Amino acid sequence: MISVVEPDPFCPPALVAEAIDARGLCWELVRSHIGEAPSAASTALIIMGGRQGAYEEDRDPTLRAIKQWIRDFTDAGKPVLGICLGAQLIADALGGRAFKADSPEVGLLPVEIVADDPLAPFLAGEWLFHHQDTFDLPLGAELKASAGFPAVFRVGSATAVQFHPEVTADLLGTWLGASKLVAAAGVAATDLTSCWAGSDADRTARGRALIGAWIDREVGGPATGP
Repeated sequence: MISVVEPDPFCPPALVAEAIDARGLCWELVRSHIGEAPSAASTALIIMGGRQGAYEEDRDPTLRAIKQWIRDFTDAGKPVLGICLGAQLIADALGGRAFKADSPEVGLLPVEIVADDPLAPFLAGEWLFHHQDTFDLPLGAELKASAGFPAVFRVGSATAVQFHPEVTADLLGTWLGASKLVAAAGVAATDLTSCWAGSDADRTARGRALIGAWIDREVGGPATGP
């Protein structure tokens, strides 16, 4: 059973759900924003993004619960994947520090691989970044990829991904329609959507492939290529 944690309904599982369903694996949506928690049968944890800061427990006490789930799963050696806010929560929960960056990072940006990793073949190319927070890595973590800010790291049984492999064209449109970060980053929303539209099929296929590669390696499932 894979528990997919949704800290914010603005950031649904999207391609994460599709990748899990494609493998015929059991999963549950844990809407932590309304107080839901992973079931006792859960063997893997995926934490989606959100508009909160990982350090804003006083404003959103559910973040404390998510950080405890991260510690519980990693202490037990169970796989954890964090995406955007999920990555920041992993850093904060396991001894690093999440904090607001001087400026947001928004756009389709190339990822530079800085260390060997089984996911490296799936990381090539541009990915959607849309965040204002970043983090210091926990002790013992290994940075795997960078794009200005840290993009991918591993620590214990946890994998943290700052960009959004789960996003679809429709979800991107929803985000950009309500985002305050795009203008702050000096990015034109129309340029971003046009760029995405020109290669939507490739970008969604790559997102499914990256998420699927993590599932296949960490949870179990059919082998797939990049």
